[in-house]
Amino acid sequence: LLKPDVSVYAIQENKANDYKGIDRCIMSLLDIHIEFKWSTTEEPFVKHPTATSLVANTGNARDTLGQLSTYAAAQLAAQYRTHAFSIFVLRKKARIIRWDREGAIVTEPIEYDTDPSLVQFLSLY
Repeated sequence: LLKPDVSVYAIQENKANDYKGIDRCIMSLLDIHIEFKWSTTEEPFVKHPTATSLVANTGNARDTLGQLSTYAAAQLAAQYRTHAFSIFVLRKKARIIRWDREGAIVTEPIEYDTDPSLVQFLSLY
């Protein structure tokens, strides 16, 4: 059973009552999933000048990336989409991730309390 921290749905107003009381993620209807982490060891993406990969090489980081990619893969498998978005929040920074069947594109960390980029993304989505 997949349970992102936050599941965002675009539900038509006249059908909102159909979904009351549902306590699980419905991948076929999911628009965006948001995952929150507190420990910096769970940051799956790193940017080091000498690194050849954006993916962190620690156990907790790999677990987080596995969690995020599992949610994205399940969403893409359940829907007729070319891509999907998710948001990863670590303390006071967030990253927007665009997933498709080839991989992912990840933003630089967004300090959402001072940078309006995350709010702009969500308002335009």
